[in-house]
Amino acid sequence: MRKLALVFTLGMSVERWHKRGLLDREKLLYEEFLRQGAFEKIYWFTYGANDKKFSYLINENIEIIPMPWIFNTRLGMFIYSFLMPIVKAKYFKQTDIIKSNQMKGSWTAWIAALLYKKKFVLRMGYVWSRFVKKGIEADIAALKKRDWIEENIVKGADGVWKIKGKKGAR
Repeated sequence: MRKLALVFTLGMSVERWHKRGLLDREKLLYEEFLRQGAFEKIYWFTYGANDKKFSYLINENIEIIPMPWIFNTRLGMFIYSFLMPIVKAKYFKQTDIIKSNQMKGSWTAWIAALLYKKKFVLRMGYVWSRFVKKGIEADIAALKKRDWIEENIVKGADGVWKIKGKKGAR
């Protein structure tokens, strides 16, 4: 049985997707994977401690793996982004492919793929360091960190999905 793990963007939850009206759009790709038989099971690793309660809104073969409530602070989520591959090892070990949802937090998927010798697919909706360079999240230390993360994670990926925005590729 082929299984996919989706690691949510750092700090993102199914609850936030739902409240922002994004859940119906975001789940389409994964439900299509299931419909076409590309995967038989998909795990969503989220940063929402209460995300299981939204399971009724998605396909029964998508399982939400919520964050333990003890990490439910901004700092806690950051720490969890490094511990998730160990805390949720049982699920990661069962997967064939581990995919990130955005560059921000992609190290979690990358670490899990390295630990459990799985294929890693990096999904990029935007280039994180370009946000920093444009002053959106500006500071030199942040820029250097994001450049290092992007360079190394892109190199370590078995595949990269670059999503074009409304204005084209960034």
